[in-house]
Amino acid sequence: MSGRRARAWAWAAAGILCAFALALGVALALVPPPSPARLALAGTEITDRAGHLLALHPAADTRLAFPARVGDVSPLLVRMLIAREDRYFADHPGVNPLAIARALGQWVLHGHIVSGASTIAMQAARLLHPRPRTLRAKLIEAFRALQLTLGQGRRRVLDIWLSLAPEGGNLVGVEAASRAWFGHSARVLSPAEAALLVALPRRPEALRPDLHPAAARVARAGVLARAARAGILSPAEAAAAARVPLPRRRHLPA
Repeated sequence: MSGRRARAWAWAAAGILCAFALALGVALALVPPPSPARLALAGTEITDRAGHLLALHPAADTRLAFPARVGDVSPLLVRMLIAREDRYFADHPGVNPLAIARALGQWVLHGHIVSGASTIAMQAARLLHPRPRTLRAKLIEAFRALQLTLGQGRRRVLDIWLSLAPEGGNLVGVEAASRAWFGHSARVLSPAEAALLVALPRRPEALRPDLHPAAARVARAGVLARAARAGILSPAEAAAAARVPLPRRRHLPA
């Protein structure tokens, strides 16, 4: 290819990228952000004056769901979530182009997806508006992830995930799950407990510790191993947490 033709292709590519960036910017400015209506479908938590739980009432759709904010849950859980699902969470705008390129390369090389490119923000967008797993849905989720991250911030993205992540059965969000699986709030979680709550949303029914303990144990160990590699836990702490017996769902006061 001649130098003149190469420069022409470079200018054309730059023009296309600029046009795409402009169109994306206009769309982000004009398209309304995702509706937070699903966050409002929460149950009722009744406590005494000392804050002790007296009763939990499910939402109107029978889900046991309670809002959870970053500041109201164990920091260990948040750190494990980011290490497991999106280690560049603090650096990208909601969509990780490097992860997308890697996933596409693996798809071309192996004929199937080896590792996904879904960020926590994309997962939050899907939790707000569940859709069938199609390419069109992925594109919508990517756009919504940009809206959430750039328009509402990373903390809000984490709040959505923590509030709506499916945790097995009718349990939605880490607060309801912590109450049901461990008998206490998500404010204080052991490494084994935090790892299980991070693992469950990947396959909430197939990983339920009361129904599929072997699969749950393997998934929890994977989260703990990732936490050890990220320096969140020592290898000894991760190994000890992996040996902790799995919980059984508790009967919650109603």
